[in-house]
Amino acid sequence: MATKPKKVQEILPQVPEQQEPPTNLMDAYLRFQQDVGHATFDSQNPHFKSDFASLKQVIDTVRPVLNRHGITFIQTSVPCDNGIAVETTFHGYGESIGTGPVPIPVDRANAHGFGSALSYAKRYSLSMACGISQGGGEDDDGNSAAANAPRPTSVTQTVIEQEGLKMDEEKKEDYLYRIEDAFKLDDKNGCIELIQELTEDEKLIVWNSLPSKARTQIRKWGNEDKEEGK
Repeated sequence: MATKPKKVQEILPQVPEQQEPPTNLMDAYLRFQQDVGHATFDSQNPHFKSDFASLKQVIDTVRPVLNRHGITFIQTSVPCDNGIAVETTFHGYGESIGTGPVPIPVDRANAHGFGSALSYAKRYSLSMACGISQGGGEDDDGNSAAANAPRPTSVTQTVIEQEGLKMDEEKKEDYLYRIEDAFKLDDKNGCIELIQELTEDEKLIVWNSLPSKARTQIRKWGNEDKEEGK
């Protein structure tokens, strides 16, 4: 007699349900702040001999996390006496949040002086708007430790580390490739059958390494089965 196939939700790893998607910009921004880490120092001020994060480093730190939560940002120059001011504005979910201009004085009235001040203003404005540390100047005291603090890990990753779960690396990569391939082909049964072949520990390890889009779709299939009473 043929074995009755298991329901999708029965074979998924036991991890917390995903949050409902944000419905407004402030909700998305809150989730962004829970995920983002401090910018790591990659430059040194030659005058103060202090380390700081460059504009590129700040952008590389925050932009992927902002975009992942459906948020974009625009930086605009604002009129300012004896200097340059930059304002960072967040956009998303049909809303905008302005963070106010950050003024920086210009010490040399030439292109290099204005360019340097503009870069400074953009870096400080974006860091302030995102609530992260990026060092520089005399504010370096204690910031290095905060900037290099590890980013929050997922609940699944925490379980894997605390339980010391292990899996053969070649097997892991093989299943990741095959599950992702089935996902791209919209092959629901193929994904489910592959996951079902894994042990409970292996499910957690593979699940943690799957792209978020694949995990979301597999859970969606599970919810559809639940609604249909399968």
